[in-house]
Amino acid sequence: MAQDGGRAGSRPLCAVPLPSDPPVRKVTVTDERSAALLLRVWLEDGTDEFRARVTAVGLESPGEDRTIAVATSPSQVLDAVSHWLDEFVRTGTATD
Repeated sequence: MAQDGGRAGSRPLCAVPLPSDPPVRKVTVTDERSAALLLRVWLEDGTDEFRARVTAVGLESPGEDRTIAVATSPSQVLDAVSHWLDEFVRTGTATD
């Protein structure tokens, strides 16, 4: 039986329970010392091969998102994010 209520062919539901009332904490972020990454992951049609794109978003001007890495394995994603974070901490700015 499918985990999603019986719909055949559907993906299983998340096995990790989500908190019903997560704690709320306000944080002030200064733009000049902050950065964001977007991770997009997918499985290629027909082959189910892992693919990922790591993109720096919200840079100096709107629409200036930058691809940081394209990966074919989860470990390559982790390496790219780790390298990007190391550079961010070292320089204090969004990096390539």
